[in-house]
Amino acid sequence: MDGENLEVADLLLMLSQGGMLGIRRGKETVMCNMAAKLFNGGGHPYAAGGEYGLYEDFQAVCDDIFQTLSKDKAWVIE
Repeated sequence: MDGENLEVADLLLMLSQGGMLGIRRGKETVMCNMAAKLFNGGGHPYAAGGEYGLYEDFQAVCDDIFQTLSKDKAWVIE
């Protein structure tokens, strides 16, 4: 990006068409396994996965995931 420094994301979420979530972290202040527990999943502090379920409205799913992660911040280390 022409020498620009871009900030690393705290949390990266990947959602498959089948409703499986992949969770990765960009900073050590995030515990992926704790975030995954909110979606019936698990894994490691730096990479984890969970289930969202089948969906039709991608934007509604994104909003719901954001709301879920906002309600329970156990996955954030302060």
